[in-house]
Amino acid sequence: MSGIAAVLLALASAAPLAPPVQAPVRYIVKPRDTLIALAAKWFVRPDSWLAVQKLNRIADPVRLPVGKTLSIPRELLKSEPVSAKVVAFRGPVTLAGKAPTMGGPVREGMAIATGDGGSVTVECADGSRFSLPSQTNVGIARLRRLLLTGDLDRVFATSQGRGEWRVSPAPTPDSRFMVTTPVSVSAVRGTGFRVGYDGAAVVGVVEGNVGVSDKDIARATPIPKGKGVAVTTTGVGTPVDLLPAPVLLRPGAVQSGPRLRFKVAHVPGARTYAFDVGSDAGMTDVLAQLRGSGGEAGFDGLPDGSYFIRVAATDPAGIDGFAQTWTFERLTLGAKPPESVGRGMRFRWTSGEGGVRSYRFTLYADEAGARALIDRVGLKDTSFTVTDLAPGTYWWRVVLTKFGAGKAVVATGELQSFTIAKPE
Repeated sequence: MSGIAAVLLALASAAPLAPPVQAPVRYIVKPRDTLIALAAKWFVRPDSWLAVQKLNRIADPVRLPVGKTLSIPRELLKSEPVSAKVVAFRGPVTLAGKAPTMGGPVREGMAIATGDGGSVTVECADGSRFSLPSQTNVGIARLRRLLLTGDLDRVFATSQGRGEWRVSPAPTPDSRFMVTTPVSVSAVRGTGFRVGYDGAAVVGVVEGNVGVSDKDIARATPIPKGKGVAVTTTGVGTPVDLLPAPVLLRPGAVQSGPRLRFKVAHVPGARTYAFDVGSDAGMTDVLAQLRGSGGEAGFDGLPDGSYFIRVAATDPAGIDGFAQTWTFERLTLGAKPPESVGRGMRFRWTSGEGGVRSYRFTLYADEAGARALIDRVGLKDTSFTVTDLAPGTYWWRVVLTKFGAGKAVVATGELQSFTIAKPE
C-alpha cells in the first residue's frame, strides 16, 4: 500500500500508552556497514544484532551486501525525543495533570484531558497538528525520532472523546503517525482525518486516502476521501459516505443578542450536528462547541469581534461528515424597558466596547414600522428621551454601527413595544 495512508482498526484492547506493533524499520546497507557496527552505534543493546541477523537470514554479520534492505524492529533502535507544543487552549484543560501554558512543551508520556467547554490544539515540529474538543482524553504514547533512519515515530492514545488530526506528509518511508483507541488504530502518512471513541471508534477521512483493516495492514482496503467507518469489538463496519457539509441559514447575520444563535438546513441522514466557534478559520483556537440534534445551536458569553463558525453533520454511527466554515460578526446590542421620566419616556440600550459606535433610534406608530414618528441618527449616548407622547401603543428599535479596522459593522436590535395608558 505504498503512498496510501493506512488506518489499522485492531480488535484487541491495549494499555492506554502502549504503542501498537508495526512493521520493522527498513534500512539500506551502505559501504563498510557491518551488522555488529550498526548495532554498536544505533541499537539500544549492542548484542541485538543477533536478533536482526536471524530476522534477515544473514549468513555473515560482517559481510553485508551493499544495497540490501534490512528489516529492524523499532524497539531495538535508539531514538531521541521530538518536540511538540501547545498552540492554543481554552477552558478546563490539563497536561500531565497541570494547567498548560501557551507554547508549553508536550512530551512523550504526558496525558491531555479537556473538561466541559475545554479545548486544546497541539503542533508537532513538522507542522502536524491535532485539536481536541471538550470531554476528551489523549495520552502521548510515543513522540520520538529514530537515530538510524530519521523516521518519526508518533503515537497518540485516545481513551475518550474526539480529535481532529492534520498530518504533514511523512519525511521518510517508515515514519508513522498513529492514533489509537481501545478498539482501533489509525496510521496515516499525510492526510486529514477525525477519530472518536465512546465505546466504539469512528474514523472519517476528509483528505487523502486511507486503508482500513481489522488486523493486517497488508490486506487493508483503500478508502478514499469522503468515506468513514465505525469500529466495535466485533469488527470493522462497512465504509459509508461522509455526510455533506450543512448550509448555515442567514450566514451574514450580525450576532447582536445576548445569546448567539445559529441554525443550519437539515441534512438528510443526519442524527446530530457539531458546531464549533473559533477565532480563526482553521479552528486552532476553539472558543465554544456544541453537539445536538435539530440543526440549531446557541452560545453565551462571547465578546464583540470577528469570529468563525464551523458546522458538520453526524450520521447515526457517530461519524462526522464534511464541515463548512463561515465568518460572522459579534456586536452586542440589548434594549432595556423604557421608563417614565417627567413628561417623557426614556429609552435605554446596552452595547459592547471598542471602536467608534453610532446609534440610530427610531420610534414607530405601527408594528410594521411603516410610520416613523421619530428617527434620529448619529447618536453617541446609549439613551434617548421622547416627551409629550399621547396615550397609545408604540414600537421602537435601535441600530448600532461600529466603525473600526477599515470597516463598518451594523447590528439591528429587535423591535420593542410599550404602551402609554390613558389617564384615569
